Amino acid sequence: MMENPFAIIEKRIDRIESILLNIQERLDKTDSTQSTGDFLTVDEAAAYLNISKSAIYEKTSSRSIPHLKKGKRLYFVKQELADWVKTSRQRTIAEIEAEPASIMVVSKSRRAS
Repeated sequence: MMENPFAIIEKRIDRIESILLNIQERLDKTDSTQSTGDFLTVDEAAAYLNISKSAIYEKTSSRSIPHLKKGKRLYFVKQELADWVKTSRQRTIAEIEAEPASIMVVSKSRRAS
């Protein structure tokens, strides 16, 4: 004899519901780890920037790198480190060569007025 189709549907809905709850729990866990995962220790910051720990300590003591200090511990925000690296960007030769031309255009337009 065939099983009741409503019982089959109910079993499938229960299974889908448990899968969805499992997915939601995993998402909640990743959200909480990502919010705390933005902070790096000295070792992690050194690995992220590919420099030595002593270079990290030197840069923090000279206050040339953004950092947080809580008690005796140093922390770094990953995004702040990325922004700090980007500010040290060197201009290309083409950018440097284009700069005098733009300055000359501006100065010529000022003289014409």
